[in-house]
Amino acid sequence: MGAGIMDYGKPVVFVLEAPMGMGKTEAALYAAYLLMASGQNSGFFFGLPTRLTSDRIHERIDPFLKKICEDKTVAKLAHGTAWLKAFWHPSFEKGGEAFKPGNPWFNPRKRALLHPFVVGTVDQALMSTLRVKHHFVRTFGLAGKVVILDEVHSYDGYTGTLIETMASQLTQIGCSVIILSATLTGKRRSAFFKNNQRVKERQKEACQLADESCDKTSSASYPLISGPGFALTSPPPKGQAYKIHLGEMSYFEMASHAVGKALQSHCVLCIANTVATAQAWYDALSAEMPADAFPIGLLHSKFPGFQRAAIEELWMTRLGKNKTNGPEDMRPNGCILVATQVVEQSVDIDADYLITELAPTDMLLQRMGRQFRHARKNRPCSTPETLILCGNPDQSDSLDEVLDAFGRSNCHVYAPWVLWRTRDVWKKRRMVTIPDDIRTLLETTYEEPASQCAPKAHLMEELHAQFLQHKNALADKAIGNLSTVTAMPVGDDNETCATRYSDLPSTQVLLVKDINSTGNEAQLTLLNETRVIVNAVRPDPAVTAQLYLNLVTIPSWLLLRYGLIETPAFLKKHFFETTPILLWDNNSGEIILNSRLTDFQYTPLKGLFRTSIPELSSSNHSNEKKSSEDSAIYLTDFESMDPFDKSKFDW
Repeated sequence: MGAGIMDYGKPVVFVLEAPMGMGKTEAALYAAYLLMASGQNSGFFFGLPTRLTSDRIHERIDPFLKKICEDKTVAKLAHGTAWLKAFWHPSFEKGGEAFKPGNPWFNPRKRALLHPFVVGTVDQALMSTLRVKHHFVRTFGLAGKVVILDEVHSYDGYTGTLIETMASQLTQIGCSVIILSATLTGKRRSAFFKNNQRVKERQKEACQLADESCDKTSSASYPLISGPGFALTSPPPKGQAYKIHLGEMSYFEMASHAVGKALQSHCVLCIANTVATAQAWYDALSAEMPADAFPIGLLHSKFPGFQRAAIEELWMTRLGKNKTNGPEDMRPNGCILVATQVVEQSVDIDADYLITELAPTDMLLQRMGRQFRHARKNRPCSTPETLILCGNPDQSDSLDEVLDAFGRSNCHVYAPWVLWRTRDVWKKRRMVTIPDDIRTLLETTYEEPASQCAPKAHLMEELHAQFLQHKNALADKAIGNLSTVTAMPVGDDNETCATRYSDLPSTQVLLVKDINSTGNEAQLTLLNETRVIVNAVRPDPAVTAQLYLNLVTIPSWLLLRYGLIETPAFLKKHFFETTPILLWDNNSGEIILNSRLTDFQYTPLKGLFRTSIPELSSSNHSNEKKSSEDSAIYLTDFESMDPFDKSKFDW
């Protein structure tokens, strides 16, 4: 890979496609090293989808820098909560040392990209393309660097459009851009080259060659390294066969099946599309499994930060790669981990058996990448198996019936057309070989409706039209926010600027066990048992760091029924955005907001969850003392919402 890039001579976009766990990160870093060593680029920026994945990669970068740099250089971590790590870092000090790479002069968010080596969320780079104040500072920080963008398949049409535009702009300021993905369609890959204006101006023929080359290789060649005008193949690794099963199961049928596998010594991973489903699965599994028969766990985004980190560390120890210099293998003799999409990528979890809700093909492949991830001698099976849980829309006569078949909550998360296409592709499979079948599965899933012969073609066409309408609307919104658009007002350069699009306003809440307040000062006992004193006029970074470990983000609309949502005066020096306090009763698990009992509860095993919401027809809830307006809001269940309106869904 490195030699091909070196020979090309000018900054362009390169796309590296390879299976999950094959070493794309290491390949990209090696290419960056060659580009920097040759003098073509100076420094790099490694952009990832989430703060968690950024933290994971950041831990792997410093050993790499020690090998390639003569002086002591560390990578700068850049995302919304990176300061939490910086606060405890030895370099967080005052004086002349602050101007050395990694030290405090680079801590302000706009200066972070000026550091020679940066790892962070892709949002930090995307702000260079947006209509925000001082976007040119970020552009200057990226100029001339190698920009590595990982997991690009995970972005929607809004962020994806921004990334394609940014890739084109970066090559014009001397950047080499390396795109990494395990599951990229040929059309998406070609978009990165078509948007590269520099290449168009230099050589139209090269673009045509790139398109032809990509078309020829898209159905067969994998792994693939491609750029404008060339496509390099690499011998694929030995294929891993997976047994595939599709079916419908109730929560308790699924639990019985999973428990049976765990009792046969399988390490079972169950991935749900929503937190609510993951929590319901966990309840069913806890009721079904024999007492203390094997470890069982739950991981999702509605745990406070300190607890989520502890759960991740525990399960990566149990199901991760064996440590050669550590204790003996901690892998259990059978276990079940229930999770949401938080384990889809950049998390080293290695399961024997996978149960997953239906998701788009690229996401299913990422989930399957959590199976047989490492070579082991003591597995209970020789072939990984994947059970895909999904309804059957083939007999549906209306869109409502299609949505009911897939589950409306699933249709809030993923486009119904993509789910239907995915099911049509996977229902024909009894075996899938990775990486051999990745290309075919992806291209077949996203092919245009004209080539489809589905029994319910009219419904498919309607869903596809809605899918395209939503996709095009997101792309238009992205284009409207670009820095080149001068007719609109300029936004602030901060973590809330529109690098991602969401129909769903959210609020971060602070979970506490006890509060003793005088108005401008309070003593808080946080959920992690830490006691802190907060003051309305005196900031304290150490206290702020502890507060951040006890935050959870939830949809704003779920809080509005409990009165005015605001930050208490004594917290305003610690949070820039609205952060109300949720008071947790340790005995009952109940949550109180503004002195009102909420429909939230919390337990250390399940995290923050919602209690059962009665149906509109229910008549046995006379004990609910609410106004008719409150009751109407309370009874609104996301299963009855329009799946194309995501403004009141996230759980």
